[in-house]
Amino acid sequence: MREIALTVGALAGLLCVLIALAAVVFGITPLVFRSGSMSPAIETGALALSKTTPAVDIQVGDIVNVTNAAGNGITHRVIEIGAVGSDSVELYLKGDDNAEPDAEPYVVSEAGRVLFSVPKLGYAVTWLSGPVAVFAGGVLVGVLLMVAFRPRRVSPSETDEEPHGRHSRLPTSGLVVLATLGAVALSSTNPPLALAAPLTDTSTATSGEFTTVAPLPPLPVPGDPTCVNKPGVLGLIGNYVTVSWPSAGAGYTYKWTLTQSGQPDATGTVTSPTVDIENGLLLFGTRTGTWNFSVQTVSGTRQSIAGRRHTLIMSLTTSSLNLLPAARCGVLEQQSRVAPQAIPAPTTTSPPETSTPLVPSTTPPATTTTPPATTTTPPTTTTTEPPPAAVEPPSAPVTTTTTTAAPPADLISPQSSPSGSAVATVVSVDGSPTLQITDSSGDIQYSGPISSSSEYGYGVAWASGEQLWLLGPSQLVRLDGTGGGWSRTVVDPASGEVPAEISALLN
Repeated sequence: MREIALTVGALAGLLCVLIALAAVVFGITPLVFRSGSMSPAIETGALALSKTTPAVDIQVGDIVNVTNAAGNGITHRVIEIGAVGSDSVELYLKGDDNAEPDAEPYVVSEAGRVLFSVPKLGYAVTWLSGPVAVFAGGVLVGVLLMVAFRPRRVSPSETDEEPHGRHSRLPTSGLVVLATLGAVALSSTNPPLALAAPLTDTSTATSGEFTTVAPLPPLPVPGDPTCVNKPGVLGLIGNYVTVSWPSAGAGYTYKWTLTQSGQPDATGTVTSPTVDIENGLLLFGTRTGTWNFSVQTVSGTRQSIAGRRHTLIMSLTTSSLNLLPAARCGVLEQQSRVAPQAIPAPTTTSPPETSTPLVPSTTPPATTTTPPATTTTPPTTTTTEPPPAAVEPPSAPVTTTTTTAAPPADLISPQSSPSGSAVATVVSVDGSPTLQITDSSGDIQYSGPISSSSEYGYGVAWASGEQLWLLGPSQLVRLDGTGGGWSRTVVDPASGEVPAEISALLN
């Protein structure tokens, strides 16, 4: 009988040791649920086992254990996975029995994913992890030690094989002691981690505390983009631009979009706040004219509103030596669209209106005294009002002057085509002379670098047939407007392709 008790105790202790070691090696954590926020899937008092899982392997619908900003453990179901970084994700959780999602998202690199749960077993585990159970375990160890090592009386009927039998039982006693001591030590020093970081009493979520909290806060809007012209191969072929913007924070991705009226949009997604735009390569097709670049912050399936736009100039060429389409920087969208919602004039105008009634209130006593006093009082009133009126109007022109200073300066006066449907202008873009051709609505249809010479200056001249000629000492270039774009051709001055009005300008 004693051997059976010792064997059962040894096996039980060994099982506890193996379970504890498996929990440490495989990242298994016991969780005790102290509230019913996950009902009916997991009731109050249930015991669950969770396994530490990389964040990138967590999926929507999993029940995970995370730690909130206050250091409390939260075990809820994943309803949405937000911004995915290199090794972290943004989790949005909600208890099955809660009316609203958790008030905050959780950015984690790993989390405990619940494998399974057993109802009511958490109560027993909680008790076994308490001081009473630890004391009882110590008493049990003492009893087993007494049973294992108490002296036995040798009966006369025992044979000579008895010492051999005693020798076979001693290892069993030692195994009992070691296994029991290990089990008690592990249970006392490593209680269920859920007790240290359990599911907090999220039953408050069902009491209406979360009704005033927005389920999903809006994503941050990207800041103003900046554009930098970059040279292509040998500084000439395939020139492109790099557009960057302030980071919205860790874990977010970004969606950029290029739009032009009547043309299909070009879009892309990047993980860092910068992107290279190459005409004809990244956009899967050659683009011409002015395109609007915008960017949005992305988190999972949600997107922020787009920030301020930046124009990009797409052209077939950028110089006479360039054989590939190119992209060049335009200008940042002006904030004139925002100005109407920030008009402080009504508020600054109202104080004079409130001060004006105060003057008539002092005027009636003067009127009852002598009429001349009333005639002298209005002049002081009219002399007092002009200064505020004179101070306020300059503030509006200052704002207007600031917003209209963005366009590049013209290096030559605009020149209209014979039909008036296009205008050619040489402007300074990033300090470099640039030829721009705009249509009747002001949209840029062509933009490319241009050089000047002592003989012809910039050499810009229109000819019949909507042809723009660029005169230079070493070459003659013709720009033809077709289909909303402009093609560039180098023409031999001695050929018959040169119109008479252009030939007359050649030296």
